[in-house]
Amino acid sequence: MLKKQLIKSYLNIKVIEDNQGMLKIGSAKLKEVTDEFKPMENELIPLFKLLNGITDIKINYMEGSIMILYVNPPLDTAKILKWIDIIMEILATDMNKIKENWETNLDGVISDTRKKLLARLK
Repeated sequence: MLKKQLIKSYLNIKVIEDNQGMLKIGSAKLKEVTDEFKPMENELIPLFKLLNGITDIKINYMEGSIMILYVNPPLDTAKILKWIDIIMEILATDMNKIKENWETNLDGVISDTRKKLLARLK
């Protein structure tokens, strides 16, 4: 739990724009992501989309924002922010395991994370 709080504090995620069907969140830390790590979004975006109703996610590193397009209903801002919190909790809990296995067993890391997220959806 402490790791999650530290990560949340570090990322300092804020709602920039909140319109029905579109949520834009921001973190200045996104501007610091190097080109080396940007391809990881291809692995992470499908994990966000596990929440039924999220239709698209666009990351703007220059602006430091993430735009989440969704169907309302069933989703609303509160549900999406809760989902982001769950994702951060699972990633924070498994941080060491992810770091150790990301380059050698990416499929296993993604599969394990996906299973944990699906379990939290029930």
